Amino acid sequence: MTQIYFDLEKSDRGFNYRFVQPPQITYLISTIDEFGNGNVTPVTLGTCVGVNSLAEPSGSNWYFAFSVGSRDVPDIPVRDAFRNLVKNPECVISYPGAELMEKIWAMGLPFPRGINELEIAELTPLASKKVKPTGIKECPINLEARVQKSIPVGDHYQLFVCQIVAATIDENLIQKDNRNPLHLGVLEIDPLFEVAIVPENGKPPRLYFGKIDRRNFIRTPDDIGSSKKWLGSFEEWIEDEAERGKINSEEKSEILGLYEKWKENPDPETNEIVRLKLIEFLKKIIWERR
Repeated sequence: MTQIYFDLEKSDRGFNYRFVQPPQITYLISTIDEFGNGNVTPVTLGTCVGVNSLAEPSGSNWYFAFSVGSRDVPDIPVRDAFRNLVKNPECVISYPGAELMEKIWAMGLPFPRGINELEIAELTPLASKKVKPTGIKECPINLEARVQKSIPVGDHYQLFVCQIVAATIDENLIQKDNRNPLHLGVLEIDPLFEVAIVPENGKPPRLYFGKIDRRNFIRTPDDIGSSKKWLGSFEEWIEDEAERGKINSEEKSEILGLYEKWKENPDPETNEIVRLKLIEFLKKIIWERR
């Protein structure tokens, strides 16, 4: 297989940015300006980036990060969401279903600042309880969020890291999610994914949307990895593989001994023998004994 190398610190000529940016779910960011005018901006650059799951009973502290245009570049104006978040660092993140595709197209148009896209799209504001911006009633998922940090990214974007402080979920969606053993959450609403922005037949670029085929999900196997936890520690993994009979007690002891030696000296030059032995054992566990 021939490989083509791109030094992206020098030039991205001939490089398709979709090799970096895969299809991303479409959501809506609601903000307000200094006069109280609402704004809704369709966004795809972002996702949940972390959770403090040990925060109970005070809350889970989910974190969501997204980028919006913050500086004018050719043919792309700065987004009102950026201006609003600088002045009022609160927002609502709403997930629309595929049935709202035309509304999403409409809300992405360059309306005058201060004109609320919800009114143009004829959607219904959903009152928030912890932040000033409203959600969108027609969206089955609305997440109230506060900006925790903001940093510039590249020459056009501003990254906002937010804490999700409240969520309003459609009751029917919760019931549907509870009935599904996979608990797909957002995927239950049949969301849209941005897959391409390209011109066609001499016309200007436009967005292409797509959906995930939920009939083809594949579960990772149960005969590898920790049998008691999602990931667990290395020692727990090896212990479980021994319980499965993939390795005997002598092999388990040798693997754990190699692991201790590697932790003491993870230098691939001075500890090459240990590294190679450990790799061979792990390859056998994963590939040769299934």
